[in-house]
Amino acid sequence: MTDIEDRLDDLIQWGADPNAAIRRMIGDEDLFLKLLYGFMNSRDWDILVELVEQGRFDEAFVISHRMKGSAADLSLGPLLNSLCIVTDDLRGEIRDSIYDDLRILYLQRDSLRRVVLTGSGHDLE
Repeated sequence: MTDIEDRLDDLIQWGADPNAAIRRMIGDEDLFLKLLYGFMNSRDWDILVELVEQGRFDEAFVISHRMKGSAADLSLGPLLNSLCIVTDDLRGEIRDSIYDDLRILYLQRDSLRRVVLTGSGHDLE
């Protein structure tokens, strides 16, 4: 197996569907990985927390919604599910669960980051 194949297999074990995402990208594995790395290193992760901490929930909603779209495009199922929950927490009346849901989202992000960077870490729920 090549390094890319190994990485894709690790992503599948984590719960992502990189093959579906790559099909949407006309089979371009390099583009998929470039977008994945960009998403994982996006400032949106920090901005989302800052906005929630500042009580700027409308702006946080916009960021979480954009991140949800990226996670969907990249077929990052577990992260997408958490982003859907956080986005719903921020929609309209703010749910008290936002802080716990953000914590879960960031645990999943960190788990995915380990898979992306090292090829391991898919054992974290």
